[in-house]
Amino acid sequence: MKRAHLLVLFGVVAVIQLAVPASMIVGRERTLRTGELFKFKTAPVDPFDAFRGRFVAVRVEQSTAPRGAETNLAVGTKVCAAVGVDTNGFAVLTGVTVKPPADGAYIRAPVVWSSDTNVTVALPLDRFYMNEKLAPQAEAAYREHAVASGPRDAWLAVRVRSGQAVIEDLYLGDRRILEVLTAKP
Repeated sequence: MKRAHLLVLFGVVAVIQLAVPASMIVGRERTLRTGELFKFKTAPVDPFDAFRGRFVAVRVEQSTAPRGAETNLAVGTKVCAAVGVDTNGFAVLTGVTVKPPADGAYIRAPVVWSSDTNVTVALPLDRFYMNEKLAPQAEAAYREHAVASGPRDAWLAVRVRSGQAVIEDLYLGDRRILEVLTAKP
């Protein structure tokens, strides 16, 4: 009898261990398929540490939003950063609340700094995963683009749904990073 209980317990634990990562994957995939699309401008990243493994290290240009009426926003507090679109079609953070807004897109993120008027959050948009074999070429293309003269126009296509944000693609100008790599000789 004791053995039967152990087998049942083992089975339950095994199912839970498979269900947790599966639900995380399903959530990200659902966001990619049905989430609202936003374009986030990127800022330059330390070019000597742009790649770690199979992802491109990116940094979103704007991560500060107006504080609003929230009073207790200590560092580490999870907040909902409302996302809007500026006149150029790029995403902007329009406000921060503790609870999800009644309407509109938002991203859940922890507070990293707060003043009387603004709140800076750590957006979960710092890694763009890609094929490991293309990493050196992508690193070179991203560096060239980051140091080129003129306005920096690298940006991320990000899907946002129910507080979750997932990077769909990285663009250099109006071209996807993979298109840039395939066009290079």
